[in-house]
Amino acid sequence: MLLLVCMPLACTPGTSEPFVATDNASSITATFATLNGVLEDLGSSAGVEVWFEVKDASGGYSGDTPKQPLGNPGPFQYVLTNLDPGTGYAFRACAEAAPPDISEVARGAYVSFTTRTQPTLTIGSASDITPTSATLNGEVVSMGSASNLTVKFQVGTTSGVYTDTYITYLPYYSPGTFSYGLTALTPNTTYYYRAYAMEEPPPALEAYTAEMSFRTTKGEQLTIDICHLVFEGSTVKATGTATNTGDVTLTGAQIGVTFRDASGGQVGDAIVVNTTDSLSVGDIWNWEATFHNGDISSVDHCEASVSSLWP
Repeated sequence: MLLLVCMPLACTPGTSEPFVATDNASSITATFATLNGVLEDLGSSAGVEVWFEVKDASGGYSGDTPKQPLGNPGPFQYVLTNLDPGTGYAFRACAEAAPPDISEVARGAYVSFTTRTQPTLTIGSASDITPTSATLNGEVVSMGSASNLTVKFQVGTTSGVYTDTYITYLPYYSPGTFSYGLTALTPNTTYYYRAYAMEEPPPALEAYTAEMSFRTTKGEQLTIDICHLVFEGSTVKATGTATNTGDVTLTGAQIGVTFRDASGGQVGDAIVVNTTDSLSVGDIWNWEATFHNGDISSVDHCEASVSSLWP
């Protein structure tokens, strides 16, 4: 229902004064609201300027919104931003002839509204971290004014840049903990994440947490340090070292060795397996493999690669 405050001769359609009314605020969130008014009649002017007078309930803020020109009767709006959450405000629609040729300003009645309060979220450290997975954890501390929340995690490998979004619960109706298990991650990589919650449908209350990070573990990792040939009479061996560069102890490992000629062609291969000595993190495995194809004259160099690991 529209509320009007009328001065004698100032709010009556058809007089020289415009006729304006204040409507209820809409799209109210914690920090902004849409103010609504209706220009019912231009009075005797060919055009008017309209605006809103605004004040908060405590009297600590008062001011006018920018003036808007109108050439015809109808509704008008202004989006008021940077409001304080959980705070009462009052506003009224105003209009005057443009250019002002009459001293009186037409004003509607004050209409009140209260901004809503944001939900509150927190996140904790990631848990159950492996080379390819991790669990993100958080909590809805308060729903604020929201009746429901969709809670999500935003994740990326660059601080402040989130390339993936994961929904945890849809919707969330009350405070409580939430979590999400990430998979298909890259080993030995730092991930950045934050949680956010949004009310639906719009106008939405939103809340974001601060950013946190975790690093996936290396897992089982064996690095070939060197592979070189040792000629001994009519035989040739590939010898080298491999280091446990992961972050778990290896109980076994298998290395594949390829013998190549000067042009890079394969002339033989061998498999080296270590199942007798465990390799702690940082330990070095001295390995060797013998060329078994008989004629060693074409052997020029060797290559080695890790084929299997056992934690």
